[in-house]
Amino acid sequence: MRKCGYIYKKKSMAGCKEYESIYIKKLKYIFVPPVSEPKIQSRRESGVDIRDAIFPKRATNANWKFIREDYDAKYVVIEFKNYA
Repeated sequence: MRKCGYIYKKKSMAGCKEYESIYIKKLKYIFVPPVSEPKIQSRRESGVDIRDAIFPKRATNANWKFIREDYDAKYVVIEFKNYA
């Protein structure tokens, strides 16, 4: 975590990309499986908004199925706020 704090304090695009990369690896460790591999740097149809990571939820276990059906949530969307 100390390294992540150092990266967070860098005020450059390289630092932001490194920060995102570290946390995407952590989220993949936590979520994959049962959630599918993420799409990285996905743009909305308008092309304006960029979402940093989108994890499709196709899992059938009880917890993910509940979230998918009750909240009609088909994705876990991650947006990193990695700027100073």
